[in-house]
Amino acid sequence: TMKLSKKVVQRRLDLMAAEGIQFKTGVNIGKDVTAQEVKDDSDAMLLCMGATWPRDLPIEGRSLEGIHFAMEFLQTWQQKQHGDAIDHLPLSAKGLDVLVIGGGDTGCDCIGTSLRQGAN
Repeated sequence: TMKLSKKVVQRRLDLMAAEGIQFKTGVNIGKDVTAQEVKDDSDAMLLCMGATWPRDLPIEGRSLEGIHFAMEFLQTWQQKQHGDAIDHLPLSAKGLDVLVIGGGDTGCDCIGTSLRQGAN
């Protein structure tokens, strides 16, 4: 999540793993493992999925410079927050007026990230 520092999230994951919770990421249910296998091998399941492909808006001006999809904007910032060696941000909101179209967690992440980067 972008609302908590990566260290806080990692600490919580470590605590849950120490309690016996198993995390399996990057698993394609139906391809790598059957749904029945997951059900049979688990006391409980939590499926966490998200949309990483954007939905474009067919509106006038959409192709103008400075209009970006959320994940395109958030990805490098998240990598920097994670501690990856990022020497520059290809998309930065610093000193800009930012308009976020959309909502939910991703929209809120764009707003929070823009403010942290120094948007007006």
